[in-house]
Amino acid sequence: MALAVGVPLLLGSLVVGPASAAPEGQGQADAGAAAQAAQFKDGPYIVVLAGPAAAAYEGQVPGLGATKPQQGRKLDAGSPNYKAYDAHLRQQQRDVAASQGVTPAKQYTAALNGFTAGLTAAQAAALSKDRRVLVVAPDVENKPDYTTTDFLKLTGPDGSWATQFGGEANAGKGVVVGVIDSGYAPDNPFLQGEALNPLQGSPQVGVPYRTADGRIAMLKSDGTTFEGECQKGEGTGAGFDGSLCNSKVIGARYFADSFLQYVAPGNRAPDEQISPVDVGSHGTHTATTAAGNANIEQVIDGASFGKSSGVAPAAKVSVYKVCWEDTNPDTGGCYSSASVEAVDAAIKDGVDVLNYSISGNNNSTTDPVALAFLNAAAAGIFVSASAGNSGPTASTVNHASPWLTTVAASTFPSDLQGTVKVSDGSLYRGASIMKSEVADKAVVVAAAAAAPGAANPNLCGPGTLDATKVAGKVVVCDRGVVDRTAKSKEVQDKGGVGMILVNLTSSSEDADNHVIPTVHVNAPKSLELKSKLDANPALTVSLVKGDLTGLPPAPAPQIAGFSSRGPTLASGGDLLKPDISAPGVNVLAGVSTIGNHGDQFGFMSGTSMAAPHIAGFGALVLGKQPKWTPAMVKSAMMTTAYPLVNADGSPNTDPFQGGAGHIDSTRVLDPGLVYDSGIQDWLGFLNGQGVDTGAPQAGSIAARDLNLPSIALGSQRDRGTQRPELRQGGPDPRSHRDHPQRQCTRGQVQHRKPHLEGAPDGHITAGHPAR
Repeated sequence: MALAVGVPLLLGSLVVGPASAAPEGQGQADAGAAAQAAQFKDGPYIVVLAGPAAAAYEGQVPGLGATKPQQGRKLDAGSPNYKAYDAHLRQQQRDVAASQGVTPAKQYTAALNGFTAGLTAAQAAALSKDRRVLVVAPDVENKPDYTTTDFLKLTGPDGSWATQFGGEANAGKGVVVGVIDSGYAPDNPFLQGEALNPLQGSPQVGVPYRTADGRIAMLKSDGTTFEGECQKGEGTGAGFDGSLCNSKVIGARYFADSFLQYVAPGNRAPDEQISPVDVGSHGTHTATTAAGNANIEQVIDGASFGKSSGVAPAAKVSVYKVCWEDTNPDTGGCYSSASVEAVDAAIKDGVDVLNYSISGNNNSTTDPVALAFLNAAAAGIFVSASAGNSGPTASTVNHASPWLTTVAASTFPSDLQGTVKVSDGSLYRGASIMKSEVADKAVVVAAAAAAPGAANPNLCGPGTLDATKVAGKVVVCDRGVVDRTAKSKEVQDKGGVGMILVNLTSSSEDADNHVIPTVHVNAPKSLELKSKLDANPALTVSLVKGDLTGLPPAPAPQIAGFSSRGPTLASGGDLLKPDISAPGVNVLAGVSTIGNHGDQFGFMSGTSMAAPHIAGFGALVLGKQPKWTPAMVKSAMMTTAYPLVNADGSPNTDPFQGGAGHIDSTRVLDPGLVYDSGIQDWLGFLNGQGVDTGAPQAGSIAARDLNLPSIALGSQRDRGTQRPELRQGGPDPRSHRDHPQRQCTRGQVQHRKPHLEGAPDGHITAGHPAR
């Protein structure tokens, strides 16, 4: 019988082991205590206890019945067993906190057995030595990581919606996708729905209704019932009165305590609302990508970009806002404690899928958020997480935990292009949605048009350009640091008529809605163009719609330059990450009108945009196979993926870039075989990592021996492996374990030592993918 834990260890930046044997002398004890305390600082912490969270508790405590849901079921937060165990954990947490004179600020019991509290360094050090405590981790801020349905072969009479998933109206029906992000735009067409009414007659799968106490419930495809809340805003968010949820968005909650506590009112973004409402657009974009309504016409600044849909248009959305806007461009305002609280709520609400397009670390599988997701997966929730935007540097991939599906970003074909015509006859193509063109204008490189005393004028930040040197000209601006659209605004403010945005290293080309005609050119051609224009001031340029170069279209899907790479630094490199790739460059989806000049649609790039594609596919699969475990869904995606390509069109065989390859909608429901795993496997893995889970019955499993659809050896020394179990998949999930031989996904067996080379190029940041 598997025993679960709330979880262990610290964030990679702060490792505190269990208490060592008592020192012999008092002086030594004092020195040891001081050294221990020095590893901590006063501040907010998440304290995780050693007992299992409710999502994984199997009845080990005498007199307290099991709360872990059976396969195919979700956690029942209303059951007597849950209420009794919840009370038990809360009292245990209060006792541990009281031992250091601390009162918990927040308590978690479903996703994590733990609490948050403000601690002194001494209190944190003392708790880290308490045998009842597994983790004392700083409550850190993480950052959001920034139409594809045709390319994904979902649309049309022969598309996968029609042939695999019961048609567009049933694609994801009966499934709830939880989105942990920056909230949502209630007025976005992708998220519109019918008003919710009280239940009439018997519940119907996929049809939400209001309960007697005003909550929102829906019978799901797995036979369980989701029950969510449309939480009223407060203060600046009081305009969200809890009535705006509908038959599409059936839950909307926010977790602002840490933001309100640690960010002074003067440092909060003026538009931020203490409610589920999205200000920065990131959450709206991810939610609409995963499960936006079907056949929504997308219009930007008066120009139509056709109709599109979310990947699982019949699925429902439950919003969990944890990311908040402040005035510091280097913070994303996504506190770990808020994310843990959101996962805790999502488990109890009964979501089927979670999307997490927020950064993490690259060297641990046991930070508090990862451990909360462990219990979410144990409760049957498929979790899709973004790989990070720190590529192409090696060993930058985030979210290495084996219970997560970690998603890299790839390209897809796009007609959104423009051409820079240079007066010497050369042509350079790039991304563009310009509405007007520029003909034969003088051009200046931004560094040569600097305002007096301006720092880094090459980036075209606000106030960095000299109007006397820019007026009437096209300006060449470097990508990085400053939001891309802010660069073109600076050029316009100083009298410029167009912008050429250049990547200094290979990355995405983004079709932003600029205020002046703009073409975004990628390296290495961008460097060639910039050097030419800098060396020859007499040259002029034209900015023209469309690709006039005559070159063949760029092969797709390619891995995006910014997408974080493996090998992971976690678990000695014995886990292969990322797992899979999906479109993440120039993805068009819904945005918030706040801060977007009233527009409801926009382009974004980042692994943040790739992860919700996989979340949407998770909803599609679970709509057809509601009894599949999260590991089975992940395995089906990976073993049916197809290869990415390199810039020359040849197959990309490097799994450290895109994992198993690109998601394939036409094959994902019929993998033939799946590699299944669950809480006992994951606890055995944690035991094998040296974590004292309190579950010796789970055994010890080396990372390389986990029953996953990929294998990695972090050392060149062949240490041998056990034979993982293989489970037959396909339409009948009641498969048997009669295939003792492990089969590996294309290109997945690796014998490479993890290494670091170079540093992130810095032109795209996880918190602000619009740079």
